[in-house]
Amino acid sequence: MAIATQPLIVTPAHPLFAAEVSEADLTRPLDDATFERIAQAFDEYSVLIFHGQALTDEQQMAFSERFDALVKAAEHFPLVSEGYARPHPQYVCAGMSLQRRLIMDLYRTGRELAGGAFQHLPSSEASFLSPETRAHTERYYQSTAASARDRVKLIKLIWGFIGTE
Repeated sequence: MAIATQPLIVTPAHPLFAAEVSEADLTRPLDDATFERIAQAFDEYSVLIFHGQALTDEQQMAFSERFDALVKAAEHFPLVSEGYARPHPQYVCAGMSLQRRLIMDLYRTGRELAGGAFQHLPSSEASFLSPETRAHTERYYQSTAASARDRVKLIKLIWGFIGTE
């Protein structure tokens, strides 16, 4: 029995970085066409946000395994020595190298997008609600590409990813 293609909506969270994916149910198996659309969105935006997904550990692993080609290659083409099989170092090292490169690209992109905003990030929604600070907060965080609230959301997302190093 074929699995029906799920509807999928990809909405950029920022013009350069991250997108929200809606109308996808990750608790169910994804057909190849739906997964391919998710993989393309990941290639384009680097970070995908799936709201409202209550996944079990098994469902999370099943979804993540679809991105796991290098690990599968290392397992599928093992080195066999003295009766023991181990993952092929060529694929393990390729995965490690790719991870290091991608994580640094994400760090760099995050820093470029956020600029010095981490130092002045509002601690709560109160800055947008208070009559005394609302106008200044809106003016300070507004950009040509995003509203002040959207920019603060993006900066908090990046801060959660980068942290304090």
